[in-house]
Amino acid sequence: TTVSYNNWTSDASKNELIGKILANYKAKYTDITTTYKREQFAVSVGDELPTGILKLAKVYLAKKRKLKVGDKMAGRHGNKGIVARIVPEEDMPYLEDGTPVEIVLNPLGVPSRMN
Repeated sequence: TTVSYNNWTSDASKNELIGKILANYKAKYTDITTTYKREQFAVSVGDELPTGILKLAKVYLAKKRKLKVGDKMAGRHGNKGIVARIVPEEDMPYLEDGTPVEIVLNPLGVPSRMN
């Protein structure tokens, strides 16, 4: 069944809050449903491989989400760090042609990885 996200009350702000709650519920419901289906599939398939198949590789995709302050990040070359600040694009430094940079690394962490 489809649930309407608006027109629950006559107050627009309450309708907006109800809409956000319903959207969060739908996202969580979808997440739980997909996890259940994945586990159910793993149980139904079992450990036996069909004839002619030597190995089975399973790939799980991670969720994409926006960064927030305090998140840890790591690069390919062993460099890692914590997001200290998220600023608007207009507050970021820019190149000579006006292109803003996407990320600023701590300069103290760079020399330690030059070995």
